[in-house]
Amino acid sequence: TAPYSISWNGAAIGSRSLTAVAVDPVDGDVTSTAVAIDVVAPVPPTVSLSSPSEGDSFTAGETITLAASVGSDANGTVSAVAFYADGVLLGQDTSAPYTYDWSGAALGGHALTAVALDAVDGNGTSTAVNITVNAAPPPTVTLTSPTEGAVLTAGTDVTLTASVGSDANGTVDRVVFTADGVTIGEDTSAPYSVVWPAVSEGSYLLRAEAIDPADGNAVSVEVSVEVDPAPPPTVS
Repeated sequence: TAPYSISWNGAAIGSRSLTAVAVDPVDGDVTSTAVAIDVVAPVPPTVSLSSPSEGDSFTAGETITLAASVGSDANGTVSAVAFYADGVLLGQDTSAPYTYDWSGAALGGHALTAVALDAVDGNGTSTAVNITVNAAPPPTVTLTSPTEGAVLTAGTDVTLTASVGSDANGTVDRVVFTADGVTIGEDTSAPYSVVWPAVSEGSYLLRAEAIDPADGNAVSVEVSVEVDPAPPPTVS
């Protein structure tokens, strides 16, 4: 019945000539004028990485956020955006804004790409973005007590304290305290301190060492102290 129409699915790529034939068993069939069409390949969506940027540097242990934007997609059939590092799938996001948080990136250079997944038009792949992951610097540590040149009394208990400064990823395991290279003790949590019991008379070089299995250990500047004999008792 009019209006006459059909849906043609699965047309092969190439030029086609279309005609319609009106079938009339009484007066005879009538064929329309041919209409030329071109069937072209589907156009995949466009996708680009908006973050990170080309040449960005990161520190080991840092979370790297990948973000992508999908441009032209004629029929809105993008189901997800998948994120890759060096060709290895990291993960995917099924809705805009498309992002992925990447943790545990290995040291060195990495090529990042995003792929817009489209089962109708074909997948679209972004231009690669190259980044570098550098080793985190070791922490800094300072022996805060006793101070340089302090004079202590033999036989007393002395508290050594230390502070840990910059530590990019918080991986300090403990702080070890030494006198002339001999371990006095260690502390696993801030504020870092140990008690040096009943110190003996003499001169000592004290230091603190921050133990960081991820970024490397750090040693404080040595502090020189003197331990003098205890004063004699007074008699009255």
